[in-house]
Order: sequence, then C-alpha cells, then structure tokens
Amino acid sequence: MTHDNTEQGVAASPEEEELAAFQLHEELDECRDRNDVVNHLAMWIYGQWRRSLPKTRVSHCDLRMICTMPLDILYEIFEHLHPIDLYHISRTNRSFRDILRSPSSNSIWRAAYEGEDDIPKCPEDISELEWADLLFGKRICQQCGNGGAPPNLTFRHRLCRKCARLCLVRQRNLVFPSSSIWSLVRQSQVINMCPDGSFDDDWPLYLKDEANRIDLQLSLIVDFADIKKVVEEYNKKRSLDIDSIRSHVLKTYRWAHRIAQAYQTQREVRYERNMRRYVHITPSSVQSSPEKRHGIRVRARLVRSGHTSIDVQKAKYDQDVLDEIKDLKSSLPTRFWDRLKPRLDTSIHLARVTRLEKARKQLISARTSFIKDQYNQYKKDQTHPSTWSYHPPLYAVCEFDTMRRLIEKEGDELLSPEDEGVKDAIKKLPGAVEVWTREKMRQLAGLLPGSRRVGGVDDARSCDDLSGDAISIDSPPPSLEEPDEPDLHLLNLATSVFTCLGSTISSIRAGRCLIGWDGAGPHLRCGALQTHWDKRLHFSRRGCEAARALVELVGWDAGRATVVEMDGFDGRFVCGGCRASGGGTAAEGEGGRKALTWRECVLHYMEKESEPETHSHPSWSLLTSEAKADVVRREEFDPYIKDKSWTCAHCSVHYLAPVVRKGAIDHCKAAHEIRRPIENLDYLYVITTERTPRRPAVFRELANCLCLRCPDAGVTRLRTLGALVPHLRDAHQVEAPLASRDWVQVRTILRSTMDSPELQRAEGFL
Repeated sequence: MTHDNTEQGVAASPEEEELAAFQLHEELDECRDRNDVVNHLAMWIYGQWRRSLPKTRVSHCDLRMICTMPLDILYEIFEHLHPIDLYHISRTNRSFRDILRSPSSNSIWRAAYEGEDDIPKCPEDISELEWADLLFGKRICQQCGNGGAPPNLTFRHRLCRKCARLCLVRQRNLVFPSSSIWSLVRQSQVINMCPDGSFDDDWPLYLKDEANRIDLQLSLIVDFADIKKVVEEYNKKRSLDIDSIRSHVLKTYRWAHRIAQAYQTQREVRYERNMRRYVHITPSSVQSSPEKRHGIRVRARLVRSGHTSIDVQKAKYDQDVLDEIKDLKSSLPTRFWDRLKPRLDTSIHLARVTRLEKARKQLISARTSFIKDQYNQYKKDQTHPSTWSYHPPLYAVCEFDTMRRLIEKEGDELLSPEDEGVKDAIKKLPGAVEVWTREKMRQLAGLLPGSRRVGGVDDARSCDDLSGDAISIDSPPPSLEEPDEPDLHLLNLATSVFTCLGSTISSIRAGRCLIGWDGAGPHLRCGALQTHWDKRLHFSRRGCEAARALVELVGWDAGRATVVEMDGFDGRFVCGGCRASGGGTAAEGEGGRKALTWRECVLHYMEKESEPETHSHPSWSLLTSEAKADVVRREEFDPYIKDKSWTCAHCSVHYLAPVVRKGAIDHCKAAHEIRRPIENLDYLYVITTERTPRRPAVFRELANCLCLRCPDAGVTRLRTLGALVPHLRDAHQVEAPLASRDWVQVRTILRSTMDSPELQRAEGFL
C-alpha cells in the first residue's frame, strides 16, 4: 500500500492530524488484525449503495485523465456521488484530498448528504471530510494505532479500549461538590458494531479532564463573587451547546442502530437461504464424505419442514439416530424419513425450548436492569437522602404488581421510559414502597412478645416470657379469633432486638444485633434475606434479655424506654461475666474490662451465647459520670467517619458515590454555602448492611483516684493510687499528698444488676 504524499519534508496540516494516521502517511501495520479494523457499518452501507445502482456493462478504461479534468466538471461529478464514495476518493491522492477538504467543496458534501436522507448531516464543529472519516473510516486508534477503536460521536475521535480508559471515566468514579456539572460536560457515545450486527456499548462515559476543568470554573463562583454573573452566562451557553451535541449524537446513534438491525436481518435471511440450498451443494469435501452429505440433506429437509436453522444446528441428537444417518447408502427414502423425523423433532423441540428460555431470561434480565435504573432515578430525584436506607431492595421492588407485570409481560420488547405502563408504574411506586414498608413493620412488630392482642387481652407470649430463642410471625395465635393489628410503636422500644441469621455465620457483624426499626429497617436490604432464613429477620430473645437488663439498670421501665432515650443517655457499661484482661476476675478488681455502650452490650451478650458458664444471664455494671468521662477520653474516634457512606442532606449528588464524612461537610460548605454543617441536618450517614466497628476503651476499677490540683479543662483522668503519687510529685511538686486536698477517691461503679435482690437470688441459686 503506497501513497502519493510519502515524500520527505511534507508537513501535516491540523486537519490531517485529526484523521487516523494510517489514512495519510503510515503504511498499514501487517501485524494488526484485519477483523479489528474493519468498519462493518461502512461495509454494509457501501454494499447497499452498490446494489441500489442500475446494472450496466462495466467498460474498462484509463482513469488517469480524471486528474486533468477542470474543477467545475469534477464538482459536477462529485455532487452525484455517495458520501462514502467521496471519502474513498479523498484517500486516493493528495490532490483529491485537498479538493474535498477545501471550503469550496462544501456544496459537494452538502449535495451528497442531501441525496442520502438517512445518513446524519455533518455537525458544525468539524469538517465534512472529518465527519465522513469518523463514520466510514477504519477502526484504528488515533493514539496507539491498534485496532478495535470504534468512532466516538461525542468527542470526534477513535480510541481503543486501553487508550479510552486513560482519559474517559464513568460517572461513579468522578465526585464533584456540585451536581450541576453533569449538565455542562459531554457524555461519550460510540458506535461499536460487531461482525454479527450487535452493538457493544460498554465504554467510559465522561472526559475526565473536561469534567475537572468545568468543576474548577464552577468553584470560581464561591471564591470570586464578582465574576459569578460571567460564569453563570458561560454555564448557560455551555448547557445549550451540550444539548445540541447530545441531540445530534442521539440522532446518529439511532441511525446506526437501524443499520445494525437491517444488517442482522440480512444475515439471517442469507443464512436461511444458504441452508435451503444445502441440498444442491456438493463440494469436493462433501462428495468425499457420504455421511456428511446425508447430514446436510437431513438438516436442509428439517429446515424446509418448518424448523429454524439455529435449532437444527444446536439440537443434541441421539447417537442411534446419527448412526442410522451415517449408515445410509443412498438418498433419504420416504419410509426411512417418516420413521426418523419424529425422533429428530423431539431433539429439535428441546433445543428450541432451551433457546427460547435463554432468550426469555436475557429479556427478563434486561427489563430488570431497566427497572433498577428507573428505581435508582426515583430515589435520587424524589426521595430525601435520610430515607434511602429504608427503601426496599431491588428484588422486592420487582415483586410489586405493577413492576412484575412489566417484567413478565408477553412479547420481546424492551422497556422504555416513554411506555405508558412504565409511567404508570413509576407513578404508583411511592404508594407501593409505603405499603411494603408498613407490611415489613407489621411483620417485625408481630415477632415481638406481647405484640398480638386478642379481644383486648395480651397474648400468652408477653414481654415477661423470654423462654426460647426466637418467635416466628408464622406461628399461630393460641386463640381461634383473628388477632388485632400489631402495635407498631413497639418497634421504638429499646428491648425490640432482631437478628439476621445470615450474619451469625459470616464475618458481617452489623446484622447480628438490630435494635428497633432504625436498626432493622436498613438491614432488610441484606441479600441473604432474598432466598434464605425464611426471607425475614428474627426476634432475638437473648438480645431482648440484655437490653431489658440495661434499661432496668439505668432505672427506667423496660416496657416504655425507647431506643432514642437510651441513645441519649449514652452511658458506659461493663460486663460482669467477662474476666479482666490483666488476669483475675472482675470482682477482684484486677486488670481491665471493655467499657461498652448499651448497643455494644447487647451485641456482646448475643455473641457470648456459646459461653454459658460465664454469660448464662446478663450481668452489667453502670459507670459513674467520672468513670465514664475517663473512658470517653481514651476512646478512639468512631471509624465509621472514614466509611464512604456519607451524603449531603440537601441534594442527591452523593447517591451513586457516597463519600467520607469530611467530603460531605466540604460539599455542604462549597455547594450550599453552609458555614457550619450540622450532622443529620445538613449531612448524614447512609446506613448500609455493614459498618466499621469501634474499638472500645478499657475500664480499670483500680484507677479510682482523681487529682484535685490539675486544672479543670473539661477532661477527667483517673489514676491508680500508685500512679497518682508520682504525678503529684512531678507535676505539682507535692511530696506528701493529702486526701481531700490534693486528691480524692471517686466511685467508679454507680450500680450493678447484681444489686437487684431478684438477680442476687438467681446468682445464689446458680
């Protein structure tokens, strides 16, 4: 392959640099796979154009005289050509390329495109030659020269997948303070037509450098208020330009999709025609193999009888049938065919059923994916971020009547946002979500002891009855009368403890202890509940026992104390059944034990079920305010602030890409001009099925001395007597410390569950 412009010293113009290198100056790399560079879309268009021309006798003559024709005559000839012909002519030599690239040739290209109504017109930001190269050129990467580079309609270039990943990224990989940036950046769209006519559109979506540049311009509004008006005018103009680009790209993509559908239809028709002709085809390879010739005749006869060729090919026939066909000495006798055909039909029918089932599954999967996108868009646009954790999972949404009818409806049509059924389903989605939520709340409330009342009398399973391990909602009431509606307010109680059995056998700890609706509601999205564990959460009697003991230790009524009240109390407790880490028992006051919040206490007691010798019943001690302050001082920051589960409460910019807490705070300051964002008001934590646990601090009972000479700076630090004396000597120059003057001994345990007479009797009995 040679070109006329390979002389040394010839400089490339800017327009030439935009085209693929092989079309201008470089030889085609022989190592490049031809299948990767073929433009099947251009091949089909070229073939259709040639077949549409009238059949005339082709006369062979010397075409070199065309190069000496006057320009006006060439222009007249070119105006009657197809755009793909003009593109091919531009690649013959430099003279034709200069002619078709010059501004005076605009009328030629315009006439060529007007003669072909289906082909999208050239956009205003590139030349006609560049547009023709983008549509009809070979699929060669403009960066590395490799094949497999489809045209990108938005960015007007060809990049292979490897090079595209360097500059194009998906939306979820870009996080910006303002959600308005997505209306100011261009979205990628490629035409990647495969040899079989299918479309492979799995490509990155946004140009990273462009998105970062637009984000920097938007940030100037906050930093420089005097240019705010200028930037807003730029954004308005930019948004109009982006809308124009998207409109043209969408029109071009739909045109290419219609071409692909016609291409696939033509392939199927040609394949069927070839299958019908097999009976007349006798190549040398078939003539030398009688069993192959008989097999081809049998397949062709099956296709003529009404079976599809793909089912005939994919069917798995019995070996006995194949042996009979192989042993044929002549053509198919009628009697032999009548006996053989029912056995063949059975195998073909199974192949057809398998093919249809596979196609149906693919259709259901595509429709489910569409429902997922619509559901995410609904949550993002119409719901508050604080409710995202409590929405049903996708598999539950697909079970809604309106959604299930859309997914399982007859036919092979894909779902579209313009369908009336889709619009009606989205309109009814908020009501369906509310019904699902109420049903789940009733189900959870029905698991609680004392939640079912018959005739105004409590069920025998009252809160005082804590025997057994779990209560099922499927368990029938003792009375034959229909029970009343479960009291949903019970879900607010601190003793309403649930557990996910799927979390007890894995490393996931978040689902082991779910307290109240605020804890159980978000965990209903757990994937284990879709198929296992009765598809529901379970009530934990052991967790209820622990919570009940903690509430009573605080001094409240276990039947009235709520989760919010216990969280507001924010006390610190230690387990009486655990041994001190330094050796000895807790009663001996040696070593230290973990100081836990009340939620951590409930989880701790549930996880110690396998140690009945030390944790047969809940035993807690409540720390005093001084001991609590000393423990809180040594507690680490809750690592959940580093979890990427934080979002802004004023917009949905973090719906697809949650950030750490600092990122949410910075967003509120930059995008919403909030000087001091408040947690749960301006930004919040989106509860997921897993959360990084906090490592508790250690409480030591021997550290019960408080220095009175240290200034009161809001920090309480307790020391042992052995550590207090050196502290007073070194820090305050007190050689002979006196009690009540230099230090004081404080009480660290306010009260314990063992202070209760009932528990003391139970302990003595044990």
